[in-house]
Amino acid sequence: MAVISSKEFNQRASAVLKIAETEPVYITKWGKVVSVLASYAHYQAQTKSQSLADAFSSTVPTAILSTEAEQQFEQTLQQIRQQSKMNVPDLSEWE
Repeated sequence: MAVISSKEFNQRASAVLKIAETEPVYITKWGKVVSVLASYAHYQAQTKSQSLADAFSSTVPTAILSTEAEQQFEQTLQQIRQQSKMNVPDLSEWE
């Protein structure tokens, strides 16, 4: 699990995108996770099948997680919060 600050992400977005191809990258701001960057394949595996039209339609509710996905997300957040030091990835190998 890679964790990186939003400042570092802004400075090295290309390298972070390469890391995200192999594992999710948690992006923090002031020590709190604000975003997760993952490959499109990983995203597709985590979401239910739906068309882009449905995803962006105002008539279809968005951001609804299954109970299992929500529990998994909460567990991941709990693990991140329990870790006292951040795993800062070595971005030089991706440049």
